[in-house]
Order: sequence, then structure tokens, then C-alpha cells
Amino acid sequence: MSGLDPALVGELVVLLLLLGIVWMVFREFLRVVLKVIVPVAILTGLAVWLGYLDETLVGDALTAVGEGLLTAIRHVAEWIASVALSG
Repeated sequence: MSGLDPALVGELVVLLLLLGIVWMVFREFLRVVLKVIVPVAILTGLAVWLGYLDETLVGDALTAVGEGLLTAIRHVAEWIASVALSG
């Protein structure tokens, strides 16, 4: 046992404690995320399977969100271009 460096043993203990804490946090995070993702995935899959995303309220909502996002991206790109050209 005299060949072991005490600092190395201490670092190993700290590493194992940190790994244990990270593992517990990861498990809890995964548990919470799965409670949200699984129902959303099931409902989305059911909506796609039933065809509700084709020209329905859900499809219109997704289209509105996509159009809004693209419009915002275009405005930001135009603003960046105008600032770059004026500077």
C-alpha cells in the first residue's frame, strides 16, 4: 500500500463522488424529461397517423409558427446586412 500516492487516492475519491452526483442528477433529469417527451411523442405520432397535420387546425398552427420564424430570421438577416454595410 505504500506505493500509492495519497493525492491520487484523494482525487479518485473526489472523482467517484462527482460521478455519483452527476449520475443522480442525470437520472432525475431524464425522469422529468421522459414524463414530458413520451406523451408529446405519442400525441404527435397519433396526430400524424390520423392525418390531422394535413390541412387542419394543427397543420395551420404549425404553418403559422414556421412562417413567423422565417419572417423573424429574414428581418434579423436584413438588419445584420444593413448594419454591416453602414459600418
